[in-house]
Order: sequence, then structure tokens, then C-alpha cells
Amino acid sequence: MPWLAERWTVSPDGLTYTFYLRKDVRWHDGEAFTAHDVKFTFEAILDPQTRTVRKSNYDMIVGAKARLEGKAPETEGIRVVDDYTLEITLAEPFCPFLIQGMVRGVIPKHLLEKSEDINRDEFNRRPVGTGPFKFKEWVKGDHVTLVRNEDWWGRPGGPYLDQYIRKVVPDSTVVTAQLKAGDIDVGGVEPSDLDELERESHLTIYRYDDLGYTYIGYNVSRPPLDDKRVRWALSLAVDADTIIRTVLRGEAVRITDHIPPASWAYNPNIKPPEYSPQKARQLLEQAGFKPGPDGIMQRGGRPLRFTLWVPAGQKIREQVAIIAKDQWKQVGVDVDIQFQEWNAFLDRLNKTRDFDMVIVGWSLGIDPGPAFKSIFHSSEIEGGFNFVSYRNPEVDRLIEEALKVPGCDQEKRKQLYWRIQEIMAEDPPYNFGFAANTIVAVNRRVQGVNPTVFGGVFYNIHDWFVTK
Repeated sequence: MPWLAERWTVSPDGLTYTFYLRKDVRWHDGEAFTAHDVKFTFEAILDPQTRTVRKSNYDMIVGAKARLEGKAPETEGIRVVDDYTLEITLAEPFCPFLIQGMVRGVIPKHLLEKSEDINRDEFNRRPVGTGPFKFKEWVKGDHVTLVRNEDWWGRPGGPYLDQYIRKVVPDSTVVTAQLKAGDIDVGGVEPSDLDELERESHLTIYRYDDLGYTYIGYNVSRPPLDDKRVRWALSLAVDADTIIRTVLRGEAVRITDHIPPASWAYNPNIKPPEYSPQKARQLLEQAGFKPGPDGIMQRGGRPLRFTLWVPAGQKIREQVAIIAKDQWKQVGVDVDIQFQEWNAFLDRLNKTRDFDMVIVGWSLGIDPGPAFKSIFHSSEIEGGFNFVSYRNPEVDRLIEEALKVPGCDQEKRKQLYWRIQEIMAEDPPYNFGFAANTIVAVNRRVQGVNPTVFGGVFYNIHDWFVTK
């Protein structure tokens, strides 16, 4: 969406956003792109019949609640002023609105307004967009092929590449082999494969910070994980520095909380838990646990045993789980690792939540506000992403306040997020673990690649070209 607007303005009260769209944009089928398409897109998202996780991105718009509940045919706060001007009015200030609501793709009204079911429409298999590449082919489970859009508004003649094929390769070992053989030009690299690929003269290795992290989540609704002394003990028992040095080959940094070091809201004053099996045992004893005959801590005759869910096939997280299990055993905690296929893992995580601990990760956006609310606010426990059931009234209040700071003053917002991080450092729902570098290998014949923290690798693929 930002590319499709010439400019935008925000009213002094922070409630009304007016977008002035480009007049030279056409859909891949030749139809003109207009403000009606943008309104149609947001209305489709807010339609109660549409299955999407993006509804909360727009629920602060005036009339969105009535639209979501099926009580209104359209959203009062989304108004087409003319073909190239769109006005959106919020019910209350929401500082991340531009980042959360407007950095999204748009769908064509002329192709979908008569769809009987937008969730199942053929458009989802053969999409039509406005970007530098047009859809050509999708072979499920294998690849997607995009071809040059010669009529792209961004450059006469379109992007430099004739086509772009995105292959589905779930096994990192296969990715490494294909990079070495020259069968693929770009691929993500696991730290364990880095030395091998750095020896290949035809490859360039890129590293950049990631706005995401891997963590061990504690289901605080299940005793004794509702006791922060137990959670602290579990975190102190895991030697994260050694994991980074051995499993990740040093290609990661410790983090202290939900906001990674690359973010403007990161609090550098908070230190991560230091590995200390002795302190871990002391905390467990303070929580009423004592060693049993088999060395496992117990309380009231019940041994301290947990299940740990881990997505299968994710090599780094699998290795972290195995190392952590051994280190927990050393402080008297018995852990049963359950490796699960990714889709089944997500389904159980979101629906049953019958786990004790989980190793997974989050990928975050530029603004920490939306993710903080969706992951840690108590309102997101039922049906949201707060599947560890974290509940802290003060954190709730600060999250809400940071989203609505008058004038969206970033320094004031940062101070609120620093306070949230301080509270969560004392009352942790996670062992926040580490933020790994993103490592990408690119064949030297591909030029114009310039990865960034916020854009990733492919944001400027329209500038890539291939040398002979």
C-alpha cells in the first residue's frame, strides 16, 4: 500500500488519515487501480464471513465493530472521497495504524465484488496484483512462478528479471545442496551449513539482524508454572550462551524480552538471566520442591515433570530442546520433548493449548505495539496469540497507553515500552532466548541484492539482474 499512495495526511487529533493515491497504477489485467479497491479490501477483511487473522488490524476504525458483528453492510469510517482519495477515521488514536493497517496488499474490486465466497474464490489460486511481477503458475508444494510486468508503473519496461520462481524446499539440507550445485540462486542458510557454503566461490553470504526471536514459552495457567520462581528457575537452568556458541555458531545474540535489539523500543538496561544451576535449584526449593529418590524435584509427592512442544524439522529448535532437556535434568526437572509436524503443532497450540512449555519464535514488525497487544495482553488469551495465558493488569494498561500516546511521540512511547520490559523481566512468561542473524546465500550472478533488517531480501527484487 505505501507504494500505491503519492502521499497521506493525518489530522491534528490523530484520528483521520487521508490517502492520495497514484493515478498511473493498473492491475495486471489492465484495469485502473482506485480508492474503491482499497475500501473493498478493508471491507472484505472486516466482513465477518472472511477468514483472516488481520481483522484486529482495522478494528479501531469507526464502525468496524458493527461491521465485524454483521450489523452494518459497510464500515462508517472508511470513505472514498474520489477515485484517488481515501479517508479513514479511527475511533481513537492508534499510533501504529500506518504500519499495522496500511502496509498490506490490496485486492481488485472488479474481480471479487461478485464472488460468492471470497475465501474459496479462484482468485486465491490465480491472483492479480499491481506489482512488478505477474502471477504465472502455482504448483502446490513445489513452486510459484512470477513473470515480468512490462506495464509496471514503477519503471518503463518493468523489472529487470524475466521471471522469478519461488521454490518450496522445506529441508535446509536440500537448500544447501541446491545452492552448492547452482540449482537455486537464493536460499536461507542454517548456521550449521555456513562453513560449507562460505567455501563456495560462486556464492555471496549476507547477514543481517532479524526482528524476531526464538523463545521457550511457559504456560502460566498450568501449576506450578503459575509460580514465577519456577519459571525463573527453568530459565536460569538453560545455558543460552553455550547454545548460541555451539548450535548457532555465534550467529545470534541474547535477548531480554519481546523487543529485539534492532528495535527503537529496545531497553538496553535489562540483562538476560545468567546461567546458574545453583540458583535454579534454590528457587525451586523456595517454591517448595525437594529432591526425590530419583533426583527429580518433587512437591507433595508429585515430581516436577513437564511436556515441551517443539516443531519437528526445525533443526536449531530441535537442538535447543535436546540441550535444554539435559540441563533441566541437572537441576531436577524432568522434561518430555514432543516433536510435532508444523501444521499439527500450530493447530494444537492455538486450539487445545494442553502444553507446559513450547519452543517456537516470533517475527515482529517495525512498531512493537501491535505484537505486544496480540501476544501479551490478557484480552488475547481466548482465541488470540497469548497462548501462554500471560495476565498482568499493569502490563495491559501500559500496552494500551503506548498505543494511544498523544501525538504518537516516540520518546514517550519508548519509555512506556521500557517499563513493560522491566515488569516482564521480573514476571517472565518466556525464557526469551535469542535473536538469530538472518543468513542468506546468493549466487554471484545475481546482482542488485541489498538485504535490510526491515525489508529482508526480496523487497527490491525489481532491481535485481543476472549477469552472463
